[in-house]
Amino acid sequence: MPTWPATLPAPLIEGYTLQPFDNCSRVQMEAGHQRVRLEFEGDKDFLTVNWLMTGAQLGIFRAWFKDDVGDGAAWFDTQMDYDGGGLKDVEARFASKFTSRHEPPFRWRVSAKLEIEYAPLSPEQATNILLGQF
Repeated sequence: MPTWPATLPAPLIEGYTLQPFDNCSRVQMEAGHQRVRLEFEGDKDFLTVNWLMTGAQLGIFRAWFKDDVGDGAAWFDTQMDYDGGGLKDVEARFASKFTSRHEPPFRWRVSAKLEIEYAPLSPEQATNILLGQF
């Protein structure tokens, strides 16, 4: 499985957005409550992330995106903070194409929506985070 290149930066905190994946199928009934069915079990979220890159890093990113992750279709290994407890290993893939915007004088802001799969926190890990013991 491809890995996020070590020469590329970690995501910025600014603009970091977590959206839980809806794993339920919902059917509106003519009368009464919606019918809701669990389609699958698993821990998935969408993350909207931004990276600030140099022109050279943007070139590396574009080549990696095209060649290593098949224009964003393949899963890759990386580290993300999905629970407030710091960076953790996750499997990710691009939910859509990335965008890049020039930020003078010599930077590029690259934005993307990622789909991530991760191991849920154990009760002990959740307690440690609440107590500030990462």
